[in-house]
Amino acid sequence: MGSAIELMAQGCYGYGRWDAPYWFIGPEQGGSDNSLRAPAFAKCQSDGLCDCKEFHRVIGETRWHRDYPELQRTWRRLMMLLMPSLGYGVSNDELRVYQRDLWGMRDSGETCVIELGGLAAKNLKTPSDRKSFREERIELIKTRIGKCESGPKLVVMYGSGSKEAWNRISDCHFVHGECVKPGRTLFAFMRSPTAIGETDDKWIRLGERIAERL
Repeated sequence: MGSAIELMAQGCYGYGRWDAPYWFIGPEQGGSDNSLRAPAFAKCQSDGLCDCKEFHRVIGETRWHRDYPELQRTWRRLMMLLMPSLGYGVSNDELRVYQRDLWGMRDSGETCVIELGGLAAKNLKTPSDRKSFREERIELIKTRIGKCESGPKLVVMYGSGSKEAWNRISDCHFVHGECVKPGRTLFAFMRSPTAIGETDDKWIRLGERIAERL
């Protein structure tokens, strides 16, 4: 790995702010443009996180934050799960506004949208260095959750292929579609939002159950 890409693999966690009340953790970013993302991360990051809108502006990706944005496939269902807790609706137009103005934003947002791995890949079958820095990233994420002043209200971890890491971060047992609250933070576990067989209704129903427990 080149030095900029290595720094991203080690230190790039995602978007938003560490003290946000709502966290979402996935296995890795989608995409195949690490050579473009690495200098953008170096320019935009603060303590491992970027502002989602700023980062995508720097890499020239305009679809997610224009006046009438396209809904990003993974974020769409993650936002669907969150909306009941915020008292918002789940129509595509409402999700577009949230994605454009609040999702993973450093100053105005209420979410921490991060990844287990720092590099982007088209899918989990795409060759990528997923082992370097994995242990220290798991420990840092777990420590960050515990160090939040009041703790995040909700941490959603998705992607059943990473369930061992999710178990370690949460000190809970990954069960797809379930949520557990061992302390001040509610942990929820889901398959990938884009996995075969996933439906909008499934995510909305879990979101409603989460809202009842927060």
